[in-house]
Amino acid sequence: EKMTMIVTHAGGSPAVSRHVLRMTCLVWTAVSLMLLLVEGVEAEETNTECDVGPDAMSFVDATQTCITVEGQKRCWYTLQPGTPADEPVPLVLDLHGFGSCPQLSSLYTGWAQKATQSNEFVLVWPMGTTDPDVTVSPCWDAGNCCCWHKSAQAAEVDDVSVLMQMITGTVSASAVPIDTKRIYLAGHSNGCMMAQKMAAEASSVVAAVCCHSGVFMERQYPAGADYQPVPILTVFGDEDKVVNYQGQAVTDYGAPQPGAVANTVSWAA
Repeated sequence: EKMTMIVTHAGGSPAVSRHVLRMTCLVWTAVSLMLLLVEGVEAEETNTECDVGPDAMSFVDATQTCITVEGQKRCWYTLQPGTPADEPVPLVLDLHGFGSCPQLSSLYTGWAQKATQSNEFVLVWPMGTTDPDVTVSPCWDAGNCCCWHKSAQAAEVDDVSVLMQMITGTVSASAVPIDTKRIYLAGHSNGCMMAQKMAAEASSVVAAVCCHSGVFMERQYPAGADYQPVPILTVFGDEDKVVNYQGQAVTDYGAPQPGAVANTVSWAA
């Protein structure tokens, strides 16, 4: 907030002028303290410096929707096609990486431009956990990555349930009809991991996954009667030092991370 206070004095005794000046200074100090306190409260409510307010994605005309899940406020931003659709359209969810947010990921993943240019699908940017009592930074609970609290694995957050509620809410509120057989997930890093977890645990809903710099971080790949095979395309950089292309026996968060090739082979098995 920016506040400007202008004090003028026309005539009157010096004593009155000094009194007015002292009162003005006291008022200004009190207002400044209140603004600092308000800012402090807002900063303590989330674990991110990103703008997570209702207008955070207004630069792409995306609107915010929020729900409460297990006491946590969880939000997402929706970009609708610019022209009415004659028939149901696909839904794409673009999941940000660890420590990021929809506002940042929308600037480089390319989905915003694709949605705007094509006008052929509904695009959703979900927001990961922002509660500082749960995790140190925005994240998705994708199994063995990436929600930490004070250097330890945070309490489990059922982000599959959260994303399912976001999907249901988007489908029911959409201005254009959504084809529920064409719900796709994309994502970066931790978001890519979460997209693959959704494919494993919500295969009846997820039509396909296409994401980059992320692997499936549960200890066992899906199998059994409840799992329906989901097409998965992952893209990696072989010099990635965060999600190592070759994989790691033990990562910084104490869990093994499969390599890019091993991850693909396991999904295909």
